[in-house]
Order: sequence, then structure tokens, then C-alpha cells
Amino acid sequence: MSTVPAVKAALIALWTTALAPLKPGYGSRVTVAPGERLVVGTARGSSEPITLGPNRQMEERYDVTCTISVTQNGTTDLQQQVTERVFALYAAAEIAIRSVTGENLAVPGVVLAYVAGDFELTEAAASDTRGPVNAAIEFRVRVQARYRLTLP
Repeated sequence: MSTVPAVKAALIALWTTALAPLKPGYGSRVTVAPGERLVVGTARGSSEPITLGPNRQMEERYDVTCTISVTQNGTTDLQQQVTERVFALYAAAEIAIRSVTGENLAVPGVVLAYVAGDFELTEAAASDTRGPVNAAIEFRVRVQARYRLTLP
């Protein structure tokens, strides 16, 4: 069975502790309400057999897409503050993953999990009056795992 559900659950548990009081969520949400959010979203990758037979060993390589966002009500003067906060949360999320002994999220079968080097920052500033000011970073947690697939 795939390690994806266990990895997503481990990321949420890890970040719930490391980034408190931020409460990470499962799946994607879009909101303009003020606050800080971390969403553990989709996974994309591959699963290949590395041995054959009824109890074959499988290798998975995949990326879990995650998004951290910060939204505050105000004017464009807040944009720098909001952007700096989202980068601080991003750094804390990466440090939390690296702090797990073996960098494997303590998930059986996971060989390695790390924040991949690519990310995307988006910013949505308020209009000239007042409104939501937002910054979001989408990034990927790259995972390599091996597990035994037992056929019935």
C-alpha cells in the first residue's frame, strides 16, 4: 500500500506541533479570511516494482504539494510584513522536517523526505482602500519510499 496517506498525516502532525498555534489542514482550501494557513495537498509521482513475485518490493518517488498562506486586512503597506511572515513559516516548516531523525518523517518505509528546492510565491495586495493582503508559498515535500506489496 502507498505511503502517501501516512506521509500526509505525519506532515500534519509534525507541523501542528512545530508551527503552533497554526493548524495545518488536509487538502486544498481557498479563503480570503484573515489568518495563517498551511495546507497539505496533492501528491504526484510514481510507484515501480523493484522485485517481482507475490510479495514484491515497491519503490515510490513523489512530491506532496503544500501551501502556506498569510492573509491580513489592510492596505498595500502591509504587503512586506505579510510576505516576510509567510517566508518565516516556510523556513520553520522546512526546519521541522529536517529535525526528524533520519529525515524520514518517522513513517515506516520512507527512506527520505525533504523540502524540494523549488517554490512559488504569490502575492495579492489590497486595493487602494482596505481589503485582504495575502502572500502564499506553494512548495513540495519530496519523498522516496520502499514498501512490500503483498498480493492476496
